[in-house]
Amino acid sequence: MASNGIVLLRRTRLRVTARGDLLTNYESSLVVSLQLANAADTAILTTVEQVLDSWSSPVPGNCQQLIEALLNQLAAAGLVRSEAQLAAIAQQAAIRSQTGMNAGY
Repeated sequence: MASNGIVLLRRTRLRVTARGDLLTNYESSLVVSLQLANAADTAILTTVEQVLDSWSSPVPGNCQQLIEALLNQLAAAGLVRSEAQLAAIAQQAAIRSQTGMNAGY
């Protein structure tokens, strides 16, 4: 077992209506350096693992398994972009950056 560890978490939670409208967007981040020989640090790691397990449990209002039907529903609602759309967005951002057009954003 490792004697040191780093916990790095980044979580984004989107809440979407049945029509596909975005209700809320929650984001959180955490970085912790742990000494796993220390009982308190081991307890922190155990708590983090338990919370992550609860977040990833497919229960109503918490999260859903991404299956093809859900992906299609999200795409139809305009919440999922294609590779071509992402490439176009990246290209537009590069052009704005080169021309200085993103001042004020």
